[in-house]
Amino acid sequence: MKKHLTLSTLLCLLISLPLEAVTVYYQPTPYPSSVTSGIHLADGWITNIYYGKTFMQDDRLQIGGWGDNYRTYIKFDTKGLPASVSSATLWLYSYPRGDASTLVNFDVWRPTPDWTTSMTWAGQPAVQYVASYAAGSVNSWWGVDLTSLYNNWRSGALGNYGIRMDPWTTNNNFDVFRSSRYAGSGYRPQLGLTFNQPAGTPNLKIPLPGNLSWLVTTETGGWDCLGLYDSAHDGSNWFSIDFSWRNLNAGGNQEYAMSDDIPVIAAAAGRVVAVNNDPNHPNGYYVVLDHDSDGNVATGFSTRYLHLKNVPSVSVGQNLIQGDLLGYMGNTGQSSGQHLHFGVRYNNDGSVSRSEITYAVMSSRLLKGFQTECSGGDYVRYYLSDNRAY
Repeated sequence: MKKHLTLSTLLCLLISLPLEAVTVYYQPTPYPSSVTSGIHLADGWITNIYYGKTFMQDDRLQIGGWGDNYRTYIKFDTKGLPASVSSATLWLYSYPRGDASTLVNFDVWRPTPDWTTSMTWAGQPAVQYVASYAAGSVNSWWGVDLTSLYNNWRSGALGNYGIRMDPWTTNNNFDVFRSSRYAGSGYRPQLGLTFNQPAGTPNLKIPLPGNLSWLVTTETGGWDCLGLYDSAHDGSNWFSIDFSWRNLNAGGNQEYAMSDDIPVIAAAAGRVVAVNNDPNHPNGYYVVLDHDSDGNVATGFSTRYLHLKNVPSVSVGQNLIQGDLLGYMGNTGQSSGQHLHFGVRYNNDGSVSRSEITYAVMSSRLLKGFQTECSGGDYVRYYLSDNRAY
């Protein structure tokens, strides 16, 4: 049966979901071709005649053909994403090809062995049929339901080898979508995920002043877009993010200079359970907040704020509300530059095996959604804080 999802259709479906359901859109940043570890999304297209019959990775994804055959492959890294969802939809943005071709219906297939971006037309993996979809319209989002596949990938019941999209006909028929390498970041492929958060999941906000955007330099899991790995963001600290001092206001100008006291603030309401006043500790000056307020980090969610500039502004036992001042961004302890190492834990464990943390949302993004993006050998991706303004 042919399917065609639209964003408006999805919104209508969400109205009937329980009030506690949360919907987020996970839109990975691209990595340069030189980076082979920690890649968020492998996507591209292949054709049976042109381009050496090799896998193409440019700013587009193509399905169709004009006597030849174009196929698209997409594979998300789902590590650290919600462990189970009630809805998972792949959203692709369609745009005009700029010629006389017409749109085409397509089939979705599931590769059964894994594949790499170095494959050729003759070396494509075996596949199993999933579903068929009707052509939509250009300059709009197209949705592909991946709920069953996603949950099977996350549970390990199926290997996560992504999907293949094949055209029904190739008589000058083409669907063309923006790829993960498209310069307009808002149009890149994304996953729409709907799920219920575990009881007690805090409503997190970026722990830096609101109405400003903040640069991310290390992602959950420890990788960045330069291909650098930081082991301090793995193991029990997998769900941790480095925020740089670099910031932008609404006008695109820097609000705080590196030499300023940059406030580090509570990501959610909670009780102070640890304050370190020793700048030589590996974590430098730091604060730990417990978010179920029982004073025990071994139960429920807690957050950690490391490498502060000086003695923290709070004391153990103090109850805080979201946005309260904890201290100032610094470079104490084992730190390679001024930044905030922010971590989330459940039962004092921030490892990727903690499924409870995969459901945590901070400023409308999954923790895995705070990713780096590079251009010209430098980090360029900033994230807007909706926490308290200072």
